Amino acid sequence: MSKIQNLTQWVTEFTDEMFQWAYHKTSSEEMARDLVQDTFLAATEKYENFLGKSTPKTWLFAILNNKIVDHYRKKIK
Repeated sequence: MSKIQNLTQWVTEFTDEMFQWAYHKTSSEEMARDLVQDTFLAATEKYENFLGKSTPKTWLFAILNNKIVDHYRKKIK
């Protein structure tokens, strides 16, 4: 599968679950949407770093969790 096909499949497959997780962590629908969008943007930019050693879901959720942590770090400053 091509990069575009993989990413499109991942968006379809994982967006809802990622949104639920981000919403659970932020209590903001808008922020949750932004974080999920930022996650897929980062995944697109770093796709070559995905070596398949973990599942796509694990990789995407790791990126999302880092985005959530970054959000709270910025909020503290």
